[in-house]
Amino acid sequence: MSKCNTHAGECQLCTTSEGTFCILSGIEIFGPQCVCYNFDSAGNRVHNKTSSKTKLRRSKQSIELKTRTLESIAVWKLSVTKLYPKLVPNLIKSLARALCAWSNTLELCKSTHPAIKRWPILFAATVLSHMAAGGATDCNGKTIVPFVKELKLLELDHRKYKTFGITCRSMSVAWRRVRAATLDHSGALLPNNAFPFKP
Repeated sequence: MSKCNTHAGECQLCTTSEGTFCILSGIEIFGPQCVCYNFDSAGNRVHNKTSSKTKLRRSKQSIELKTRTLESIAVWKLSVTKLYPKLVPNLIKSLARALCAWSNTLELCKSTHPAIKRWPILFAATVLSHMAAGGATDCNGKTIVPFVKELKLLELDHRKYKTFGITCRSMSVAWRRVRAATLDHSGALLPNNAFPFKP
């Protein structure tokens, strides 16, 4: 141990932010410790005004990036699995592919971040609930969405949809929009807009 060499025996030390000192003599034994501080937040912030054209471009890019998630089968598989976790994997995959393709064909999702985030679970719940309830047909008896017995066996209680952040009203609105996009003015199914799934 270092000594101040002004008295007999070992020094009694006292350490402060200014260094380490001998209590008896007051002599500095060690200098202050080297401390590094982060001064990132000490500078003045510079605010640049963003033009309306730049804001619009950034907003458009952000929405386009978010919209691409609707083309991911994984997103739709997750939605189907949340709603019907006991379905066999092959059926989940087939339903997810069909829902993804139909959603992209109909283009019913609004171009806002909240709507895009909510759309897969809402659209899946709406379509699958009709498939579980017996399917749906147009005015000529052509199938809009088919009946799937596996979904019927696991049909959800309508009160349970709230646990997924879905209301019956939002599902009704979504289904009306689906019918408007898949049927012509006479109520007949448009061939190009048919649900691409066969049980």
